[in-house]
Amino acid sequence: MQKKSKGRILSITRICGYCGNPFEAHNSTTRFCSRKCYNRDYYLHHAQIMNLKRAELYKKTYKPRNPAKPNPLPASGEITTPVDLISIKEAARRMCVCKQTVYNLIHANQIREIRYTSRLSYVKWSEIVNHFNHNNPKIPQITLPKGKQPLRREVIAKFEKATAKAKLKESTPLWLTPQQVCERYDLSSINIVYAYASKFHIVKKKVHRHTLYSSKAFDAVLEPYPDKTMPSGYITIKEASLRYNLSLTGVRKRLDILGVKYTWFQKSIIFQEDEFVKKSKRLEIA
Repeated sequence: MQKKSKGRILSITRICGYCGNPFEAHNSTTRFCSRKCYNRDYYLHHAQIMNLKRAELYKKTYKPRNPAKPNPLPASGEITTPVDLISIKEAARRMCVCKQTVYNLIHANQIREIRYTSRLSYVKWSEIVNHFNHNNPKIPQITLPKGKQPLRREVIAKFEKATAKAKLKESTPLWLTPQQVCERYDLSSINIVYAYASKFHIVKKKVHRHTLYSSKAFDAVLEPYPDKTMPSGYITIKEASLRYNLSLTGVRKRLDILGVKYTWFQKSIIFQEDEFVKKSKRLEIA
């Protein structure tokens, strides 16, 4: 925007000191056409000064380190075998200590460090052994127990399981968890408990996060066969599929279509074979 003074427009054509393009200035002291050119010219001429300031600040903040020099080997005729030279990590592993302990021994001039590069160093295992044999350090001896000792949680779990079984035998509560039902009636899986409860509509209730089933209802369902022997004249679905060349699904469909009564025995469905055969023949004749 041009400046007005008493009706006259004052403008001076000048050359930018950075990009070299002509521009209209309002006074004779303007050197740059824009703020952008001014900043670029400033950083161009002051870059060397700023670098020197950064270098001085870096010297004050960070002190220079002397390059690590390898320690000279002794002039004795002792021959070092490759097996005797081990790393700091391996020495710490053999001594059952941390690496800082090995470094502490090196800084205390108790063992010698053989440094090949600035980041690769070794120690002599023979020197470590001689040092400890000479000073006779008191290292506690750890005696491992013979044989495999059971963990404390395993012992506690075994004890709790035994006490739970004893309590279950002594007194049967009115309500049982699925795990207690499996232990009481010798069922192999919790899914069988759910199947029994769904099939026979066993009463259950919810206590906090746990589902409890009525022990009396399970006694009525599972106690008719306390000797765990299947009654005579009954077969399972698997046996019927093998005898009559039917699939398991086909046997179940026939039971539903023919109206054959079936019941649960342990973890299998059983039904009367004679009734199944008679009604199947009627179905085939029809």
